[in-house]
Amino acid sequence: MEQQEQQLIAQIQRLAASDVGFAAGMLVAQLLQAMSKLGDEVAALREELAQWRSFLTALMPLAEQGQRWEETMQKIQQALMVVQQTLAQNLLISWQQSPIAETLTKWASFTLGYKQMVQQIIADVKGVTDKAQFVRANSVRFESLAQPFTLPEADIDDAEVFKSIFESECEKARNEALKQLAGMGIVVKSPEIGSHFDPKWQEIVAGEFTSESSKNDTIAKVQAPAILVDGKPVINARVVVWKVR
Repeated sequence: MEQQEQQLIAQIQRLAASDVGFAAGMLVAQLLQAMSKLGDEVAALREELAQWRSFLTALMPLAEQGQRWEETMQKIQQALMVVQQTLAQNLLISWQQSPIAETLTKWASFTLGYKQMVQQIIADVKGVTDKAQFVRANSVRFESLAQPFTLPEADIDDAEVFKSIFESECEKARNEALKQLAGMGIVVKSPEIGSHFDPKWQEIVAGEFTSESSKNDTIAKVQAPAILVDGKPVINARVVVWKVR
């Protein structure tokens, strides 16, 4: 490399004797400078590559350790999943053996059955042409919508919270069903306790005696609601009224 540089320098000196030679010498000098710079960069790259090779060689054992660590973590995760499944199974067994489990299962079943019944009434009404006839044939189903849904009582600690949740869900479904039925012209209507008997949409099924004259012919109890179709009573409300002796 040094010999080549000396020859180029000598050639530049010979060419510099004329103008043309001077210009050519300048070009060659620039080329020589570029070659020298390129040589330095190649040397630096070779040195950096050697350093990276050394670094990667040192990393290989660490990479193997990392792979072993990952495998170990996978085994730990699998073991934790087994423990989690075992705990969940034990919890389920404990839950099934607890006194409240049977009660909540029954309540959930009642709730689901009620909501399905309500939805079925709406679906059936949408498919009929004679709503009055359908109401007469299914009066019991419509009467079930007159009163709020209630679950049987249970003497178990902390059960009341769940009971209220289930009943709230059914009450929401009942109110929505009544709203939809009203939109289709079917209204389930119950008289208010203490209101006066109205023969237009009520019928007396029994009487309760009282000594208070102000209560005479007022509603004491409601046995069943009235069902109106397009504003006309198809089934009258069945009521118990007060009667003065």
